[in-house]
Amino acid sequence: MPASTKLAAVPATSVKRKQRDQDEGSSDEGSDVSMVNVDFDFYNPNPEVDDIALKRLLRQLLSSDAEEFDIHALAQLVLAQAVQMGIGSTVKVDGTESDPYAYLSIVDLNATAKDQTIQRLLTYLLDRLPKSSPMRDLLASVSLPTSPNRIALVVSERLINLPVQLMPPMWKFLLEELENARKEGNKEMSFTHYLLISRVYKFDGAEDDMDMGEDKSKGPASKKTKKAQQTETSSVPGGLMHYHPEEEFLERSALYTHTFPFKNAQTRDEESFSVEQRGRLSVYEADKMAEAVAAMEAAVQ
Repeated sequence: MPASTKLAAVPATSVKRKQRDQDEGSSDEGSDVSMVNVDFDFYNPNPEVDDIALKRLLRQLLSSDAEEFDIHALAQLVLAQAVQMGIGSTVKVDGTESDPYAYLSIVDLNATAKDQTIQRLLTYLLDRLPKSSPMRDLLASVSLPTSPNRIALVVSERLINLPVQLMPPMWKFLLEELENARKEGNKEMSFTHYLLISRVYKFDGAEDDMDMGEDKSKGPASKKTKKAQQTETSSVPGGLMHYHPEEEFLERSALYTHTFPFKNAQTRDEESFSVEQRGRLSVYEADKMAEAVAAMEAAVQ
């Protein structure tokens, strides 16, 4: 890195990829919609520059429960892991010294299990899971030296209105860097699972049939069931929708998923009128992650 791609930004819900040789100044006569071409560059995570922006993104990701954590310490650990492993990417528009608009890297949960910041995060996540959850046993195993599981926490967050087409390259960079590290003999990069924390939301008045307290295990499904899942507006039950569309498409390949209420969410009543947020956990088998990213890329391009 850096790598660069150019997108033509129209209102955030309608973004199209533009070729570099296209006439950037052209527009339909009489149109009130202006076209703004923006160069988005991909850079490696940089602790000296990205710290403040990453803290903002982590607060966005953790929503009202951000106060449960030392966000500064968490951001420092995430960036340190990215540099140590040489894995991860950011999206910027004003050069390497500017703030990232998107961030993606991993944290080796097995290697950092004794770190106070990760212990706090793991305790928080375990408290959000039912005792019968297979995700609970999987997460708890990272502190066991003899565990066959190696779990990487995927730290992925971006500005809401950033073009979704930027995310597949970031995920592909991540998987390529991991594969290159393994080819070079770095066994610590041989993860068995990836854990992703995300957010979902619903508008007041939507069905209140959320899957809190229930894990969704993605076992074998009939062709009819798979087709039905692909035609849903959102992959999350109960009228819940993902803030980031790419996470919805990734989840179709998830081994487990779970939705949980934020501990410090604002108390709501019948008079409440706003968007209701929930946290979302999804676990992926490492050997199927490339296929999941390919499916996500096909869906968002």
